[in-house]
Amino acid sequence: IGSNSLKVKESLKELQHNLDVELINITDDLRYELDLNGISDWAEVVTEDSLKKICEPNKYDYLVWEDSFSKLSYTENIIDVIDASVKEKGYIAIKAVNKRAVINLEKKYRKEQKGQWIVFFK
Repeated sequence: IGSNSLKVKESLKELQHNLDVELINITDDLRYELDLNGISDWAEVVTEDSLKKICEPNKYDYLVWEDSFSKLSYTENIIDVIDASVKEKGYIAIKAVNKRAVINLEKKYRKEQKGQWIVFFK
């Protein structure tokens, strides 16, 4: 589906015939803020509270999780927030860096391996 979030965006536009794909990148690591702003429609460095504010009120068709959020120690909360922010019949794609997230999502959804990505279907 793509080696990074920008390539995933382009793949979704092509494969889903959907030109209305917005790329939002979030991270908990300040070192990536400038790079992400350069390739995103918008990007933000998050804390647990700001992640909830970004995700919970929105319902996404596709959510791509490429980072382990290594600086924040709230993996269970991240999984719940991400799960709640994806629409019914939406997709969650994870680059398998976070085994706990994969295990928790495997309990709920059908999955397919796509190269280095695991795609969960709601």
